[in-house]
Amino acid sequence: MPLIGHTPDAARATRRAVVVDGDTYWRSEWLDGGRDPLHSPTVFLVEQSPGVSLRTHFHRNNQFQVVVRGDGRIGPHPLRAGAIHYAGAYSGYGPIVAGADGIAYFTIRAVYETGSLTMNEHRDAMRRGPKRQLYGRPMTPLADETLALLCDSACDSAIAAQPDGVEARVHRLRPQDRLDGLIAPTGSAGLFGLLLAGAVSVEGQELTRWQSLYVAPGEPAPAVTAGSAGAQIACLTIAPLPLNYRQPAPA
Repeated sequence: MPLIGHTPDAARATRRAVVVDGDTYWRSEWLDGGRDPLHSPTVFLVEQSPGVSLRTHFHRNNQFQVVVRGDGRIGPHPLRAGAIHYAGAYSGYGPIVAGADGIAYFTIRAVYETGSLTMNEHRDAMRRGPKRQLYGRPMTPLADETLALLCDSACDSAIAAQPDGVEARVHRLRPQDRLDGLIAPTGSAGLFGLLLAGAVSVEGQELTRWQSLYVAPGEPAPAVTAGSAGAQIACLTIAPLPLNYRQPAPA
């Protein structure tokens, strides 16, 4: 069975303020897979106020970020709703600068992690190994009336499949159409589904906008069917940590 994220009401109940460099961000938990250091799928929403800049930083795990509201930029790369960004472990990226209307984005990881490591203050925590970032083709979330009028279901590639399995695609489903093949490739760290618009039924449980699910490698594909108004869902395959980063840090 896939791991299903929180309902919108339950997720909003976790919303809390986080202060970084004197600026207040808002974080809410949308999928909580525990705190296991090797496997703990996590999806959370960050809300960043207009003009606020989050310094260039890195994390110890691979991650996707999906913008769902507002606009801004990562470094020189523009961001808007539907933008998908992938950052490998120990790969510095940023700053993330919110536009005039602020920006909200989901962070998606196969392993739970807290905080961010800024490039200047945490150089001693950086590890040698492959560095990478991928910027996907933006997939604008569709309005309900557009979903309801879809003539055909379709799949758009945001980030083409990479040698290590990283991939991002966005499915548009007509009302009541089924999404098949939601399988995490062998050797990957799993597949996440994030609902951008509409609603789906997953193994009989309804998921609405911004809810998520996680399928572990080796699990059978869940039964996913679009609701009466159709659905738009981002399917994100995340890579395992490179071997360089699985070894203990040098003393």
